[in-house]
Amino acid sequence: MTTSSKDLASEFNNVAGTISEIRDDYRLPSPNGYVCETGLKQTNCDEMRRLFNDTARLGFGDIMAGVWCPRENNTLRNCPVGSYCPNSKTRLTCPKGFFCPHKTAVPEISCPACDEGAESLARNKTLNVVLPILYTSMLLWCLGVLVKRRRALKEET
Repeated sequence: MTTSSKDLASEFNNVAGTISEIRDDYRLPSPNGYVCETGLKQTNCDEMRRLFNDTARLGFGDIMAGVWCPRENNTLRNCPVGSYCPNSKTRLTCPKGFFCPHKTAVPEISCPACDEGAESLARNKTLNVVLPILYTSMLLWCLGVLVKRRRALKEET
């Protein structure tokens, strides 16, 4: 079944009316998993994710995956580097052996040299030693071949 843009537009225009859990105590700091703005009601982030998950039908995937709603915050935030957020209330440290970029819901990028909570991909330190040695030896071998050819040309003439 295909969905027309008119149907999707009417669905998204009615989002505010279909959120099942809207909190009236907006004067209090918003708890984990909620967003709020001054003078407006607090909205559950997981409910927003469920409503906007229809974007998968359009080929965008789950655009709300990896979104985090920290306490006393009025906006959705992408899960920070070095962490993953399986739901809007939970922020966990990325495990050892994985790299978690912004907006990670599940650690998937394997990085054997990465420590727990790594904020950048770790390079294999062995390669930092082996590659320069390999390049230097290849360069010396090429220079040796060139010297031998020149000597052979000089001897022929």
